[in-house]
Amino acid sequence: MDRNEIAGIGEIGLLGEVVSGQPLLAVEISADYPEKPRVLDRVSFVIRPAEILGLIGQSGSGKSTIALAVPRLLELRGGRIRGSIRFCGRDLMTCNASQLRHIRGSEIALVPQSPMSALNPALRIETHLREAWRAHRREGWAFAKEPTRDLLIRMGLPADDAFLRRLPRQLSVGQAQRVVIAMAVMHRPKLLIADEATSALDPVSQNEILALFRKLNREMQMAILYVSHDLASVGRLCHTVGILEGGRLIQCGPAAGLLASLAVADGRLPGAPGGTDDRFLSSVNQPLFCEG
Repeated sequence: MDRNEIAGIGEIGLLGEVVSGQPLLAVEISADYPEKPRVLDRVSFVIRPAEILGLIGQSGSGKSTIALAVPRLLELRGGRIRGSIRFCGRDLMTCNASQLRHIRGSEIALVPQSPMSALNPALRIETHLREAWRAHRREGWAFAKEPTRDLLIRMGLPADDAFLRRLPRQLSVGQAQRVVIAMAVMHRPKLLIADEATSALDPVSQNEILALFRKLNREMQMAILYVSHDLASVGRLCHTVGILEGGRLIQCGPAAGLLASLAVADGRLPGAPGGTDDRFLSSVNQPLFCEG
């Protein structure tokens, strides 16, 4: 395998290749927590290869529950999933723990809301990257280190030894989020799940991360499930949008038409207590800060 192909192009993943024209992901689920039944109620949606689907809704609508349910992480937090999660033609609900460990990180990757919580404060950045590599590859770190430096540069980060020796507390929040994204895309997953991945960032960093997601989608043909309450970022990034309310997917369709209808309705999500999202109304049709 070519050292420059850090994602292992040419290797056959556990789930095989996506058949052209078929959905990459088809979800039909309900979900419960022990003290909160029907957190998700018959939610159904499809993501096709290289599509960016945005899920928006008020706090408590079930957005993050979906982000955890798709890679079967919800059960690790005490939740229960019913239904089917078909990924590359295979129902993840039938996969055992070993199969799921392989799929997570190599086929489906998650970028969480808080990068500082996702990184171990006691481990240097190089250690984080090395462990992410070793989780799914037999080749040693010496094989992957230089290509990983190239990946960091593509993420808009320094790649010198001084940066790799840093601890998470020595990074800005924006830099930490880029490190988390680099770890997530290291193995070229077919699906990237971004759960409120820009909510902890300042406006400039938000725009840069949105541009980075678009770049990953364009250059790697990576499908993205983008979970957010921010209408502006969803409108500028996503091809398709679904609106969640009370654990149900109440609308789903092309981003331009669906978000335009919300703009006519004062930029409010269904179920919102009121008020206009001025950022949405002013910027939903604006270009990304940096296409880079």
